[in-house]
Amino acid sequence: MLTSFLSNKSYIPKVNANFVNRDNLVEKINQGLDKKLTLISAPAGFGKTSIISKWVEQSKLKVAWLSLDKADNNPIFFLSYIIGSLSSIKEDFGLSIQPLLKTTPNPDFLISSLITEIEEKLEKCVLVLDDFHLLENEIINQYMNFFINNVSSKVHLIIISRTEPNLHISKLRLNQQINEIKINDLRFSSMEQKDFFRHQLKLDLSEEQLSKINSKTEGW
Repeated sequence: MLTSFLSNKSYIPKVNANFVNRDNLVEKINQGLDKKLTLISAPAGFGKTSIISKWVEQSKLKVAWLSLDKADNNPIFFLSYIIGSLSSIKEDFGLSIQPLLKTTPNPDFLISSLITEIEEKLEKCVLVLDDFHLLENEIINQYMNFFINNVSSKVHLIIISRTEPNLHISKLRLNQQINEIKINDLRFSSMEQKDFFRHQLKLDLSEEQLSKINSKTEGW
């Protein structure tokens, strides 16, 4: 049942064929892979999920994706879904932990076991947590802080959220272990805006027209 459920939650969204190339953002993501965390934070409609999906298409790294919802505020459910999503990278991942899930284990022990399993079985990979803003359980934030601080460089974490998560962001910034992509990064440049109107809307606008649109939309 868990496997069937995860097939939907771990599905990597496809990018629209008319998606405007954002090579600068793809490169920014690539440059941050040596850090512990990439945080994509902006309101709805800024293309957060789309840019990560586009990055996944060109990445040579294996990627585990987990789309979150409000029902995932249960810490045991949340951790079990992470284990399940990572098993999409390596089939036998989590086999030693799965029996624990049936006994409602202590979550501290479960996340420690998860980190141990990562060290023993995985090569360099990426774990994407989409819609992280839907998680409101403070215990989950505590587990995520523990995970980020203790997992090795084998796993790079990408969090997609409409708001800045309640994690130890300032500490990660201080230690230069976070790659942040915010609203200003996600706004279209003048060239990207021109590409959007020309290829998606079939409108060949003048520079003056584009400038007026940009002043009203602020690049979005």
